[in-house]
Formats: sequence, structure tokens, C-alpha cells
Amino acid sequence: MLVNPFKPVFDYNELSYINQNLEIENMVRNSLLEYSTVGTTLLLTGIRGSGKTSILTYLRKQIIQSNDQAYSKVIPISLNMSNELLDETIDKLASSINKDWFEDLSIEFGIPGLIKFSSDIVRATNATSFRGRLENILNIYKNKDLKVLFLIDEVQKTSEQLTTFTQAYSMVLSEGYKVGLVMAGLPNAIYKLTLTDPLTFIARAPLMKLEPLSNFEVEQEYQLKFKEIGADRLDFTGMSQFVSGNPYLFQAQGYKLWELLEKKVESDTALSMSQEYALQMLYKNIYSLVIRGLSENERQLLIDISKINNGINVSTNEIINQKNKWKYNNIGSPRVSLVQWDLIDYQPRSPITIKQPYLVDYLKTI
Repeated sequence: MLVNPFKPVFDYNELSYINQNLEIENMVRNSLLEYSTVGTTLLLTGIRGSGKTSILTYLRKQIIQSNDQAYSKVIPISLNMSNELLDETIDKLASSINKDWFEDLSIEFGIPGLIKFSSDIVRATNATSFRGRLENILNIYKNKDLKVLFLIDEVQKTSEQLTTFTQAYSMVLSEGYKVGLVMAGLPNAIYKLTLTDPLTFIARAPLMKLEPLSNFEVEQEYQLKFKEIGADRLDFTGMSQFVSGNPYLFQAQGYKLWELLEKKVESDTALSMSQEYALQMLYKNIYSLVIRGLSENERQLLIDISKINNGINVSTNEIINQKNKWKYNNIGSPRVSLVQWDLIDYQPRSPITIKQPYLVDYLKTI
């Protein structure tokens, strides 16, 4: 029995990464090739389920496994946003040091062995101590002419730990250490990060917004994979249209359909069941968390928009005329936030449209 290629995994699944892979990887690759003392900094943003984690995992695997010259002297350090970000950074940098490098440098650094070095690392508790520890460890990488690429996932809000890390990164970058940073997060979180006073340099970094998958790519991938189990007469165009560019739906539909077809379920029935399953998973694992992350005003405005014309081309006047809480003087702020969350399309003096597929249908259930 063939392995289901759509099997959901938390880290990288090549099929969830078919749209902007070359563009993003080339941006990172070219920066790594070109910079000597100037690093690469890139921001990735997209709503939940858009493929941010998959892309970071893909980049890490490419760096580790590829024979590409651009990656030959690059050490990827994967980090997750948490209250332990600073400690995790120090620990992962220390654990990634090759003992052979360390023996070459032991006399220069006055440290007899890697084990003692690692055990002597003091937990970073403020910006000064973290930056000092960071520089000490980066000196080892610098001496071996190695570049460090930090990959930070799940940026959801600006925290003291993230601020400290980013300030330290900026300083070691300016001092000539060969470091780079790819940071992925929710749209609103990345936007607020660029406005944080100590971190305004981040606003100058390239920002890559993850766009919907193209129908053509989705259809081609489905055809290629389902051909392996002899299911080459499926309605691939309809399957692509159902996905509506959403990477999560692409994977969930493919996973369930593959599973059902292997159980010899009739193809039309299997397709219907797989689409119902994909929507349930989208609602439960993506949209419920998206809505939970909104403020009360943002959530209510989104629901009110969805009640008019199915959330398509809704004017501000129509929202206010619903005789609800909205007035011209209080609708602006939550409307801007919904744009930043990438949930609605809106331009001044233009109508509003809810842009995420099936979100209106989900809002009707809550």
C-alpha cells in the first residue's frame, strides 16, 4: 500500500508548499550567497493554515540536505515563539556546535571541552546578558566562517522575549556577525512588530505575504498524485475549485479522498465525504482559532459583514444601517484590524468583502 502523500504532519509536507516555494527560497538563497557581513532578514506572513510552518521547515531541510553552494556554510537554527525564546536560542546554538570545531578553538576561548562550555551557559534574563552570551557563541561560528540563519515560527504578538532577541540580532548584525533571520507570523502580529519602537529596522526587511494557491497548480498536483493509485478520472477541476486556493483545504481534501479510495469507496461518494471532512477540519483547526484571536469588536464586525450579501461588496452604510452598534466614529479601528488580519478586502470609499474561503459559512455556525 502506498503512503498517503497528503498525510497531515505538523512540519513539512511538500504538497502544502507548491505556490511561492521557488520565490521564497531564491530570496533566502541569493541573500546567503551575497552577504559577507550583511545578513538576510525576511518576514513571512499569512493567516493560520497558509503554509508558514511548512515553508520554514522546507528551508531548514534544504539547507541541511542540499549540496547547493549557497547552503554549504549555513547553520539553520529553528525557534518557536515562547516565553523561553532567549534560552532556546542559546541552547540550540550551543548544541549545534560541532565538537571538532570546538577542539580547534579550545585554546583561543580557554574552554577545555564542549560539555563544560554548554553547562556553563547562564540563562539569559535580560538584554545585556543575552546579547553577551549570543556574541560569545557566535564568535565560534564566526571563527569557522559559518553563517547562522535563525528561523522563527508562530509570531503571534510582540513580547519582551521577542523584542530582546530582535534587538540583539540587530546589534550582532551591525557588528559583522554572519547572521540572518526569517520570521513567520500572523499578519496582524507581523504588522505590529514593525511598529514597535525598538524594532523599526524590521520594517525595512522584505515582507512576503503568502498568497492563495493557484487553481492550476492544485489541479496538476492532484492529478499527479492520484494517478499513483489509478484514480485518474476524478473531477480534478472541481476539486481545485473547492480548495479555493487554501493550502489547508488542499491537504485535508487530498488526505481524506486518498484514504477513502484505498478503502474502495465509490469515487463520487468519496469526493463528497472528503470535502465535508476538509471543511470540518478547516472550521475546527483554523477558523475557530482565527475568530478566537480577534477582539470582541473585530469579531462582531466580521459577523455583521457576513450577514449582508454573504459578505461580498458590503458598504459601510449598509453595516451602519443594520441598526446595530456601529457608527462612523467607531467602525474604523476594527475594520482596519480585519484588513491587517487578512480577513477582509477594503480600500477607503470602497465596499468590503470577506476574502477567506468558506469563512462566511463558518460565521453562520457560531
